[in-house]
Amino acid sequence: AMTVVAGNQNQTSPRTEKRISSDLVFQVVRSSEELERILQRAKAENKPVMLDYYADWCISCKEMEAITFTNPEVAKAMSRFVLVQADVTINSQQSQALLKQFSLYGPPAILFFNGDGDEQKSLRVVGFMAPSRFLERLQELGAK
Repeated sequence: AMTVVAGNQNQTSPRTEKRISSDLVFQVVRSSEELERILQRAKAENKPVMLDYYADWCISCKEMEAITFTNPEVAKAMSRFVLVQADVTINSQQSQALLKQFSLYGPPAILFFNGDGDEQKSLRVVGFMAPSRFLERLQELGAK
């Protein structure tokens, strides 16, 4: 029976990326250090970042993935961002630190950073947002 348990654990080993669709792949982070590395790299390449705080038990997070991110126009607008998902499913110290880093209480939350690595606080999305409204956010960052 022990081998079965080990086998199951391997299947659920932490993912380092999450594919929403053929075009959209998020880099998954579970610690502030991992997040910082990606943010620094994006800044060095002058690329905007979309940071999605996610948990398996977060209904709004799943709705965003199923409804909003899969919208063709939204997906197209998202394609110019470095897509990062902070997975805070497990309420660990690492998850707490990830949330605290940007004064968040929990998912769902989506943060945007410009090419200089600065968070655009006015564009924060907390909770579910329909495709049309979310698209406006993405375009607003493009204009900044």
